[in-house]
Amino acid sequence: MVVTFPAVAQTAAQPSGGQGGAVVRNQDSSQLQAAQRFVDQAAMINMTEIEAAQSAQKTTNLPAYKDFAAMIVTDHTNMGQNLKRIASTMPGLNVPAQLDQEHRQKVAQLQQLSGAKFEQSYRQSQIDGHQKAIKLFQEFANGNAGTPDLRSWAQASLPVLQKHLQSAENLPVANEQVGAATTNGNNGRTGAGMRAMGNAASNAGQNSASGNGMTTGKANAAKQSDAQSLVNEAAQMIKTMQKDPELAQAMKNAKGLYLVPDFGRGAALVGVRGGAGLVTVRENGRWSDPAFYDFGAISVGPQVGASGGQVAFLLMSQGAVDAFKSGNKFSLNAGAGLSIVNYSANSQASWGKGDIVMWSNTSGAYVGATISVTDINWDDDNNRTYYGRNVDMTKILDGAVSNAGAHDLKAALPG
Repeated sequence: MVVTFPAVAQTAAQPSGGQGGAVVRNQDSSQLQAAQRFVDQAAMINMTEIEAAQSAQKTTNLPAYKDFAAMIVTDHTNMGQNLKRIASTMPGLNVPAQLDQEHRQKVAQLQQLSGAKFEQSYRQSQIDGHQKAIKLFQEFANGNAGTPDLRSWAQASLPVLQKHLQSAENLPVANEQVGAATTNGNNGRTGAGMRAMGNAASNAGQNSASGNGMTTGKANAAKQSDAQSLVNEAAQMIKTMQKDPELAQAMKNAKGLYLVPDFGRGAALVGVRGGAGLVTVRENGRWSDPAFYDFGAISVGPQVGASGGQVAFLLMSQGAVDAFKSGNKFSLNAGAGLSIVNYSANSQASWGKGDIVMWSNTSGAYVGATISVTDINWDDDNNRTYYGRNVDMTKILDGAVSNAGAHDLKAALPG
């Protein structure tokens, strides 16, 4: 069973006639009701989170989950105390003191589980619940209900909730071997799951049995920062591309995007390796979180003034998207049954003839070129550090895995 947050409480307090009652009487009753609903929901979130986390501390033996639960108890206790303090200054508002029956039942259902089933349900409930809570808090903070202090509290709580969401997504999945200090054989997922939760102290100095040397929590955090930087650069790249109306329209028609924010800078493109980028695909109107890929080279012929810069591949056909789901060591070229056309504001008619539209911010670099992208690989390191564990690429591209750090990228993508 999965605990879900939050349920919408329907009670609405009536204005008080006591001290400060004049202020409340002047407030629109619908705004007061909206403020009370938010307070009810926020209080249920805090209390449910605390009780579920206390159950996790007692039930699971995995250090990553215990650390996460301890963080939840501390943060939501503080949030609850601050909510009570602010609400006490607002006559007519009441903060629930205990869980309602619906939430008590859901916590009780979680408490009946154990082992991997408990961890799986707890982890998923935290992801689902925090996504809903973030939306709730954002909408209230941007509205006009309640008082400025209450809206400011909602706004200040958002970074905490977003941190919780990202930490929940980075919890090691229950069916993997998690919680050990070292990896097993060539499987690097154990140490990665632990490090993603910040257990650097317990892992520092441990040698990876995969032969990749020592990997400390600090080093992993640096790698995760590198992956996030790539995501941030891709978001800015999308904003740049959106400034071209014709390119923006092409992106709206695309089924996916392969974004390489910095390829071959300062060198000729032909034969250069190391094009680190990310892929996001659109399914049912929603963009996936980023899946990291790199490639060996862009072959162009004839080459005209090729130099490094930003490169984007608009995946216009399902075949182009499927190529990225197929695995490692693939190419985007005619030999793979895919055609790539060069983006040009003067050749829009040709776009419909290509599986892929290639764009670069390097003026004239690909004019008249026959383009082939070779040796495309799944970037295991960036994907593992960004999501905190080994993740199958198709799960990311199918939208089954997420990271709160991709918010700006997804917000920049066309609807």
